Amino acid sequence: MKRLAAVAIAAVGVSTAAPVAAYRFVNHGGIDGVDFTDSCAATTKFALSRGGHLLGRNHIYIGANSARPAHNPFVISRADAQPAA
Repeated sequence: MKRLAAVAIAAVGVSTAAPVAAYRFVNHGGIDGVDFTDSCAATTKFALSRGGHLLGRNHIYIGANSARPAHNPFVISRADAQPAA
């Protein structure tokens, strides 16, 4: 996958009450995906929107096989997550 240097990514909000971060991606029609890594959480919840409206599931592609979530927001769980001690 080719990395795109022309995409501006800004963290536009981080909550101190809960582990939440909001990002804004500004591009010119050339972005084809975002690699997101969360190395410590067992699950990560995503709510993807454009223009202030949640995207329909048919506009969301997950992983190398372009899986679609059942709904938006959605949760991705790590396959190798271990229960907390």
